[in-house]
This record gives sequence, structure tokens and C-alpha cells, in this order.
Amino acid sequence: MSPRSEERLRAAEVFLGEGKADAIALLVGPSRGAALDLAARVGSSRGAIFGLHRLTLGQLAARLAAPELARRRLAPATPLGVEAVVARAVASALEAGALGYFAPVARTPSFASTLAATLSELRIEGIGPAEIRGDDPRSRDLRELARRYDEQRERARIADRAEVLAAATVAVREADEIRRARLLLLDVPITSRLEERFVAELVAAAESAFATAPTGDDRAVEALAALASEVVTDRSERSHSSLSRLHQYLFAAAELPAAEAGDDVSFFSAPGEGRECVEITRRILAEARRGVPFDDIAVFLRAPDTYASLLESALRRAKIPAHFAIGAARPDPSGRAFLALLACRAEDLSPRRFAEYLSLAPMPKESVAVEAAPRALLPRADLFGALLEGEPSAKRIRREQAAASEGARVPVRSAPIGWERLLTKASIVGRKERWAERLAALGKAFERELALLRRRDPSSPRIETVEREIEALGELTRFALPLVDALAALPEHGSWGVWIEELGQLARMALEQPEDVLSALSELAPMAELPAVSFDEVRRVLEGRLGSRVTPPSGRRYGAVFVGTPELARGRSFAVVFVPGLAERLFPEAPREDPILLDADRRAISKTLRAQADRSRNERLLLRLSVGAARERVHLSYPRVEVAAGRPRVPSFYGLDVRRATTGTLPDHDALERDAAGAAGARLAWPAPAEPEDAIDDAEHDLAMLGRLLHGGEEAEAAGRAQYLLDLNPHLARSLRARSARWDKPVTHHDGIVRKTAATAAVLAANRLRVRPYAVTALEKFAACPYRFLLAAIHRLPARERRGSPDRLDPISRGVLFHRVQAETLAALEREGALPFGPEGLSRAQAVLDERLDAAAREHEERTLPPVESVFRDEIERARVELHAWLARVADQSWLVWPVRYDLAFGLPPHEHEDPRSVAEAAVIEGQYLLHGAIDVVERHAATGHARVTDVKTGANFARPGLVIDGGEVLQPVLYGLAYEAVWKEPVTDASLSFCTTRGGYVEHVIELDEAARAKAVQVLSLVDEAIDKGFFPPAPRPGACDTCGYRLVCGPHEERRAARKDESSLDGGALFTRLRMLRGEP
Repeated sequence: MSPRSEERLRAAEVFLGEGKADAIALLVGPSRGAALDLAARVGSSRGAIFGLHRLTLGQLAARLAAPELARRRLAPATPLGVEAVVARAVASALEAGALGYFAPVARTPSFASTLAATLSELRIEGIGPAEIRGDDPRSRDLRELARRYDEQRERARIADRAEVLAAATVAVREADEIRRARLLLLDVPITSRLEERFVAELVAAAESAFATAPTGDDRAVEALAALASEVVTDRSERSHSSLSRLHQYLFAAAELPAAEAGDDVSFFSAPGEGRECVEITRRILAEARRGVPFDDIAVFLRAPDTYASLLESALRRAKIPAHFAIGAARPDPSGRAFLALLACRAEDLSPRRFAEYLSLAPMPKESVAVEAAPRALLPRADLFGALLEGEPSAKRIRREQAAASEGARVPVRSAPIGWERLLTKASIVGRKERWAERLAALGKAFERELALLRRRDPSSPRIETVEREIEALGELTRFALPLVDALAALPEHGSWGVWIEELGQLARMALEQPEDVLSALSELAPMAELPAVSFDEVRRVLEGRLGSRVTPPSGRRYGAVFVGTPELARGRSFAVVFVPGLAERLFPEAPREDPILLDADRRAISKTLRAQADRSRNERLLLRLSVGAARERVHLSYPRVEVAAGRPRVPSFYGLDVRRATTGTLPDHDALERDAAGAAGARLAWPAPAEPEDAIDDAEHDLAMLGRLLHGGEEAEAAGRAQYLLDLNPHLARSLRARSARWDKPVTHHDGIVRKTAATAAVLAANRLRVRPYAVTALEKFAACPYRFLLAAIHRLPARERRGSPDRLDPISRGVLFHRVQAETLAALEREGALPFGPEGLSRAQAVLDERLDAAAREHEERTLPPVESVFRDEIERARVELHAWLARVADQSWLVWPVRYDLAFGLPPHEHEDPRSVAEAAVIEGQYLLHGAIDVVERHAATGHARVTDVKTGANFARPGLVIDGGEVLQPVLYGLAYEAVWKEPVTDASLSFCTTRGGYVEHVIELDEAARAKAVQVLSLVDEAIDKGFFPPAPRPGACDTCGYRLVCGPHEERRAARKDESSLDGGALFTRLRMLRGEP
């Protein structure tokens, strides 16, 4: 027994070397890798070695138990299989009403897995249902669940870990190979009563036995000491180095002699786990420069879920080879996608869950026929060893073999991003039938929109977008509907055999790489005959298995840094060891009692069951194992910031114990934190070392160089020192120059199209207002930002759509419905000769409006199939109230003005609801500027007979007193008035913005079309036309314009700040900037 791994390995090596040349030796190690390492060490020293069998305790038990289990026709159970049997036991208890205390939580997702761990611990301690004493509700429920678990396990004919160990213990007595072998137990962990019995039988049966155990492994030491004829403690010579003191005095209770801290034990901190891994990598490079081979360096992770991926990334950046003995745990896209499909089925075919599935995994271009030859469901070859070691229980099916098999997949692709958006637009609300109905309705809506666009604006950029949407919707429909049908066809209950078959077919159909899902299902094959398993039970069993995938380590560890958990430090020795994560709640872990079986109940059942004191001793043992594996140097560290939560971390009290062991004094906690922070010098704000020579990769080197230039030295000394960045890569050089130019004051081509060139002259000339007509709404974008106008009106890029609320009719649909009903109502009244109408004709007008609204609502409902009918009806009734209020206002004002024309189009193709007096020719303003559009309502003044142009608004009221063109962003009233005069040759005296809804407050804002208003409108047309001619489209947003811009993804978040820095005079003296600024100042 020794705290030093090297000392224990030397003793084990001596024992193996003492045997006869032809003697059989059985080396039982704590892990397969540790046993192989010791065998390689012995072989290296002796030149050759024969008759040495290398196994773990679990592998040995599996080999010895296999004949007995085969005779009894028992299959080994994987952890997933055990959980499935426990879930069946829980379900049967709930069906029988046998649970009281646990009934409220028994259906929660984690209950079965937690109960499986508790029952496994009870069984491996040799405790059956009868030994669970107590008459309280918790004990009664646990006793009942343990009894039902035994029944279900026997029915499924599986052997769990306890069953295998019990069978192996009996088989040892008849094993000739054990009686002839010299037995070496190398740091074997003995954590249960059944393991103690098994080890005792092994020692008793072997020719001779030798065991090593680390200091602090109290249960193993006690069990082995009871079997040993001699107990030998550490006999190595005491050294005064800090590492030797750490080995000897860590967690010692006695008073310690004082000593100076050496450099063979270091303790540092970094701002966050990611930076901590980078600092570890930096020190690994330093150790390598000192001459330490990579394979003589180890990193032991107490929190591998937190650190493994971060350390892997840091080592990859530094090009350091690493062997992750724990495997690499990563999210499994296929498994998560499959779970999302099951959730879709559980939530009544939820489109949200289906969209989650689409976002997670690649999928086949065509669905796989369910009749295709099934792939083999291959269980893990070393299933017994996996069972006892707690390793992943199913071997990954090699993709190369699967691709060559009869059921090889077709080429794949990821789901188009647009599919998720289309599902949102379709507004599917559950039920299989609604999927086909809603997708078909969305397709018809797209086709109608496309036909309308082609009539009204054949050059609209929206046409190409809608065509792509129609194509994507067709692909989505062909892909999704068969899957939805398959999900809907899944049974509610069935045996595990039925579920394995059904879910296997679904996985082959839905996933491009279903191997992991099929492998997990294969682990459940022994339970195939268990009946009446519900769909929810199946989901709960699979949720813990399919969410992530552990890729086992590949290849030999030699030549690479060893990365593992502290448990894997048993039986291993390294020159340099790193132990990260010595922060509170990381190492040691936060103490937690078993929620199923509390410590008080555990002590009442058996003193051998683990309680909080045992968990604390185990945490201390893990640190002893980690530092005990170091021969020359150990580096301990902790993250002083929890970056994700934005809060500080403090070192755990283990850091204080380390300092006390090495120096003999207990330091001040604040002093420990200061010393640890200063040992690394890492800063959160600048992810690079102080010296470029210490960088782990090029990025850190460049940042270190820039940090030195920015934060130190004279400006003259820094000038030109970063020139090398421009020489590293032509793309980087171009990017840096462009970024610099965009932030520089002069307006240049880096800011976009800002002046006419030979390459752009022809395109600009073809897009002038004198050549092609523009919609008035497109011209309004220029005043907000010339670059927005360029993207929308010339490049014709559609802006990013904003997702609407599912409980409201989207604003565009509502506006279209509102305008259509207004136009149809006025047209019907005109045909009846009922225009104009006063209060006496209001009732008839409202009746006509109700008929038009009901017809439009029916058509809209049939066409779009609203997802929630009650919401749609509420929206229609709200629109009815608002339209009635509009009609009442028309009646009240009939003695002043009355409507004479409606939905009056000019320059647009014919459409269904337009006024018959519409014309196909564009309006020509001032004899040169071309416009097209549709006027909502034209009214006639009773006194003068002149016209008023009215633009109906269904949104919020944005008008303010004196508004005419609102800085060039509200042009419809005035320009529609000028267009009406130009086309229909009638004078227009005023225009109005009519806010006809509750949101708008039923307000009407009238604008006089006097000379000043007309001049302002023509000024806008002149400015836009000149800007097009000169190519003036800088990103120059008005204040706040970027906040609601649909093109913000194109420009980025800082365009307004950049524009404020620009020197406007650098572009043609700033004349157009001045005119734009003056335009924005107009009322």
C-alpha cells in the first residue's frame, strides 16, 4: 500500500518477475489499459514475457460466469437493458396502484434511471427486497419496486451485474486455470460486498497472490488486508520535494513540518474552463520542451462532461496528439433527431418537434422503404466486460460496413433551412390530417401570390422567392408526409419485440446514419417478450441513451498525452500530471444523497451502503489517485470565472489541503486565489499570453503581438509591427484593408455603390425613374437609407420576414382582407346606385359589407385553413367591428366627401378586385418620372367636385400634426394625388391617411396638396432619380432606421455608428448627402 503509483508498479513488477519462466500469471488490473501498460513495462525490462493473462475484474468475472449463464439461458444485461426492465417494473406497479410515496414522480423521465442505479447498488451489496426494512411509505414502495424488478428480470431472462458476479464467484472454485496461476491484483477497486466475495475466492483459489492498493482506498485496503498474510506499506525513501510531501501528507490530520514550496507542484487559475484548458496546453508544450515525452504526460478530469471537449479543442489547436481514454462524448445528432421524432409523436404530431428533427441530422433524399433488408443489430462483442465496467454497452456499427451492406443508403443532404420556416408558415396544429391539409393550403397560397405578382409587378424580386418557396414546399411535403404517417401508425402499447421492430423501421426511414439508434435497440433485444410496454415508457427508456454518443478511444496511447478520469489513474504512472477543476462543486463534486434511498435509510439497511461520508472519502481518494500518478511534477488548477453564468468561482478546500501538504501551513483563502491567478497571468479580456513565444497556435501568437503593440511601448515603436498580418494570407489582407476602410472617414467603394463607374453605368441608366416605373413604397425606402433602397428596389432582394404570432392573423393577410372587403363593398353599392349614402343608407351598406366580409372570410378559410379556427373567427369579428366603424364615418361625412373610386390601379396588370376604371399605363409625374401603384379610395368633394386621394392604413397611427411627406418616408398620399391628376386628368385638392382600425384610433390625417406639398414630392423624385444616375447608395441610415430594417443581416449591427464617422464631403463634395439630410428634415 502506497500513495505513489510508481512505488506500487515497481512492487507489482518485482512480483511478476519472481515467477518461474513457465508459470502462468493472471494480472487483474483496474482497467484494461493499466493492465496492458504494466505488461508492456514487464516485457520491456525482461525482453519477453509468456503466460501473462491481462484482464479487468469485470472481464474475468464475465469469462468465469459465461458457462453458468449459458446453462441457465440468461443473457447479459446492458445498462440500457436494466433501465428498461426497471421502467417495466415501475409501469406495472403504477398499473396495479401499488405505489404511494413515489407515485407522483414515477412517470418523470429520470425516475427509472435513478431507481435502476439504486436497485443495482442494493443487489451488488447482496441486499434483496426482504432486507429493505421499514414500514414507512418510502420503504414500502422501494421494497415493492425491488420485488417487481426481480420478477421482470426473471421474466426477461437477463443477468445484471450482481448476477454475473455471483455466478463467477461460484465458478472460481472449479476453475483449474485460477488454481495454477499466480494472481496479481493491481489497484483493483473493491466497492461492494459481491466484489469482496469474488476477490476472496480468487485469492483463495490462486497458487499465490499479490495485491497493490493506493493509500486512501479504505474499503479495498480493508478487504485485501483481511486476506493477506503480510501487509507492506510504502518503503520508498522520503524526499523533501514538494511532490513527495504532497504524496505523503495530502489530507493528513497531524501537524506538518514547514517547508519551502518547490516548482514540482504548481497551482494556477484561469478565467473559465476553456482558458484553463488552454493554459494546461501551454504547460504541456513547456514540459515537452523540457524533454518529457507526450505519452508520459497525463490530464485527469474530475468533470469530463465540462472539460473533455474544451481540452480536446485546445490540444488540437496546439497540434498535440492526445489519447482520450474516456472516449469523446459528443451530442449525437441522429439520436437527438430520433428523440425529436418520438416527441413529435407524443405531442400529437407537433410541427415544432418535427422542425427540431429537421434541424438536427442529415436525411436521405428519398425515404427508405421499410421492406428494405434490415441492417444487422450488432451488440458489443465484449458485452460481459462492458456490463461490469460500466462502459458503453453496444458496439458502434462501422459505417463502411453499413454502406457496403445490402441496405446501403442513398446520398444525403441536410434539411434545407427554409423547411423549418415553411412549417411555421403552414401553422400546423396537431393531427395527421392537418399536415396534408395545411401544407396543401400553403402551396395554394403561394400559387395565388405568384399569379398576383406576375400580373401586378412582373419585375418584382418576390417572384423568384415565391418560386423557390413553392419548390421547397413540394420537397418538404414529399419528405414529411410519409414520416408523419409512420409516426401516426406507431402503436400505443406493444411488447419490446414489437417496439424494436417498429422503431428500427422508423430509424431506417428517417435517419441517414441510424446505426447508433439500431445499436441501442439491439441492447433491448433480450426483453423482446416483455408485454404491454407503452409508448411513453419506451421514450423514457431511450431518452437517456440516445442524446449523446461516446466514441471509444482509438489506437494505442503511446506518443500522445493521456486524458482520463481520476479512476483511470489507478495502476498508472506519469512523469507529469495535470489536475484541472479544483473549484467548489467541480472537484470535489457537490455532495448529493440518493433521492430514492436516503442515507438514514441506507444505514438502517446495511452499513456497507454508500453514504455522504463514503462519498466524501471517495472524492479525496480521486485526488490522491491523480497526484499519486505523478513522478516528477503535478500541475493543479481551477477556473476562477464561470463564464456561462458570469459569476466568479472560488478554489475548493482541496487547494488549501494541497498548499498545506507542500508547505506545512494552511494559507489564507484570498492569498491562495491571488497566487493562483498570478501563476498563469491569463486575462479574460485578452485571450493570449503576454509573450508571443508562449502561444499555442498562430491565433494566440498574433493576439499576443497585437496586445504588446496596443498596450505597451511608444506609438513610434509600434508602427508597422503588425505588417506581417498582411503578408500571411491574401484573403486576410483584403479583409483587414476592407474593414479598415469601412471604418475610415472617407466614403469609398468599400462602403458599397457610392458612385457611378463604367461597370455600373448601364445598369444604373436602366433603373432611373425616367426609364422604369417604381412603386411608391419602394421610393419611401430611399429616405430611410439609400442602401436599403438599392437592395430592395434595384437588387430586388426581399427583406427578412418577421415571424408572426400564431394567435393573430398576420398583418399582411389582415390588410389584404380589409382592403378587399372595402373595395368589394363600394363596388356593390355603386352597382346598386347606393353611392353616396348617408346615415339613412348605413344599414344597407353594413349588410352589404357583412356579405362581402363573410364571403371573403370563407374563401380565406378554405384557401389557408387557419391553424386555430376560433382565433380566425375572432379576428374576422374584430375586422367587422372596425369596418362598420369605417362605414359609419363614410356616412357621417357624405355631405362633405363621398367615395367614387376604389382600388384604382395604374401601371399594374389587371387583378380581381380592382376598380374597372384602372389603367395599365404608368403615371408620368412632371413629364418624366414613372410610377405605378393602386389607390385605395378616391373621394369627391361635395362643394367643389375635386378629388381627394385616400390611403387606408390598418396599423398604428404614425401621423403627427403638419405631416406631409415625413422626411420622404410617407409618400403615398401626395404622390398618389399627383399620379391621379396625371392619369385621370382631374384636379386633386388634398390627400388623406385614413387609420380605420382600433390600433389606428379611427383617425384621418388630411394633407393639402398645395404648391409646397407638390414641390416636396417632386423634390423626392428628383433626388432619387439623380442618386440612381450617380450611383449614390451609401449605407447612410437615418437615426434608428437600422432597428427595424429587414436587411440588417446584410449590413451588420454597427452601420449607424460607421455612418456617423464618415466624412460626407469626400464624396462629390457631400452635395447629395446635404440634400438627403434636408429631405429628412421635411415635415
